[in-house]
Amino acid sequence: MPIIQESESATQDPRWIELRVSRINLIISGVGVVFALAMLGLVPLSNWLRMLLATVFFVAFLWDLRLVLLKSSRSVNAFYLFDLDVADDPGKVMPQPAKLGIRVRYVRESGLLATNVSEGIILSGAFVSPWFTAVRYALPQDPAWRKWWPHIIPVWADSVAADAFRRLRVALKWK
Repeated sequence: MPIIQESESATQDPRWIELRVSRINLIISGVGVVFALAMLGLVPLSNWLRMLLATVFFVAFLWDLRLVLLKSSRSVNAFYLFDLDVADDPGKVMPQPAKLGIRVRYVRESGLLATNVSEGIILSGAFVSPWFTAVRYALPQDPAWRKWWPHIIPVWADSVAADAFRRLRVALKWK
């Protein structure tokens, strides 16, 4: 008897790009805080101000570590890009319509949202290089301040499969 409907975990959609913890990002973050603390020792400041700044640097490092290790409830676990349908309305002129959409899956559900999958659009200005790519996107329910501070998915070469990373770079560069 054939299976009519499989569970979501049984079917693996090849479009999803699964994210892993990046060792490159961990090393850069760790070296950055050690370097900042070493430079703080060379700056002529009072001891209490040095301790305050060292505490701020270390707390910022711990916050960044939480994001790098994908421990936040809104950390992106996987995503995929898809082509958007452009309306053929000659009366409606948009400056530069979005060509790519994004569907993101979060690590775990938030208490405010009933689902852990969101859909949005890719914004222009993505950084694409052979070792790092930054995917900028916006969701329909975003507040107005997100126009200046959009969602960003940092994708390092060691955080995704090589073929998926190549497909992502090509899609962002040429669409």
